[in-house]
Amino acid sequence: MPTQHCTEFHTQGFTVVRRGLPQRVIQNLQKDCDAFIDRTYNHCDLLTHAGCVIETISAFGSNDMPSKEHPCRRFVDDFFLERSGILDRTSLKGIDEALFHIVPSLLRQHEILPLDTPSFSLMNEQYIVKPPRSAHASVFDWHQDSQYMNDSVRFIPQVAIWAPLDPVNEDNGTVWVRPFPNSHQEAEKNTSIPPDEFSNWHTRLGKESLRNPCPPVPILASPGDILLLSPHVFHHSLGNASDQERRVWMPQYASRPIMEPSLGSLHPLALAISCPQGDLKNL
Repeated sequence: MPTQHCTEFHTQGFTVVRRGLPQRVIQNLQKDCDAFIDRTYNHCDLLTHAGCVIETISAFGSNDMPSKEHPCRRFVDDFFLERSGILDRTSLKGIDEALFHIVPSLLRQHEILPLDTPSFSLMNEQYIVKPPRSAHASVFDWHQDSQYMNDSVRFIPQVAIWAPLDPVNEDNGTVWVRPFPNSHQEAEKNTSIPPDEFSNWHTRLGKESLRNPCPPVPILASPGDILLLSPHVFHHSLGNASDQERRVWMPQYASRPIMEPSLGSLHPLALAISCPQGDLKNL
């Protein structure tokens, strides 16, 4: 039988796993995020130039984005070697645990991505940081993550992880999600999606959202909670009107490595790092 999170994800387009990340991991992610914030401000303004988004792969080096063929985009050891200039070894172990063990295990446990592949792939990682008192400047418009993907790779099953590092609410710019329409009817069907039907299923429901939009739902969450987002579900966020930063960790995963179509198999679109088959009980 599908789990509740499996059913919600494949019928609503999203689900929230409460307390999915342990406190020790949250502390490491907060430390990591703060280091990236400092590094970003050394080169540009986080709000006006970076648009509140810190792509971790672009912040490894002091100035330049790693080239498409750089091994840090495909191999976990090289990924953390590049990152070692930002965090100490103990903190990096916490990031490794979150990125390549805890989250992939949750995705398998709840059948969020098809289970017929040897391993999932980390396809991107970013922090979304809304500075305090930026209500009018830190708004994110309604969008689907899939609209930023090339047509040739949009069909690959994907999921975005939206994990707050601070309590999030309507005042500090939390995300609002528009559920897929007819979610209650779809939930009555079999929600164990065949691998070759995953993208067709989510694409169809995403298009239905345009014709028959449902009222949006604000995500009220605490550090440790994890929002899982389909690439085809519409979502947006208002600005941060509070006096504190609003930090969110957002890695993205795919059922297989996503490569730049025009550059060949050795050039990831962003990241293409395989996640080992993990077991939550061993963490």
